[in-house]
Amino acid sequence: MHFGSGQLIRQTLMHAKPWQRYLIGVVTLVGGVVLVLIGHIAGGLLAVAGLLLLWRMARYRLRRSSSISGTAD
Repeated sequence: MHFGSGQLIRQTLMHAKPWQRYLIGVVTLVGGVVLVLIGHIAGGLLAVAGLLLLWRMARYRLRRSSSISGTAD
């Protein structure tokens, strides 16, 4: 059995579909921003984690689409 939120999030992301990963990233980012706005400084780490997840997903998507379009010529 896994303990801690890091293990839970890792397992969730491994089995999630791409649209679910985007949703997790947005919810994490918004949740972190809300926590910072109400005074929880650690919410900044949560927001950064959501932003990092979205950035990695977008970078992967752009790299994949450019490699697919490059081979079609």
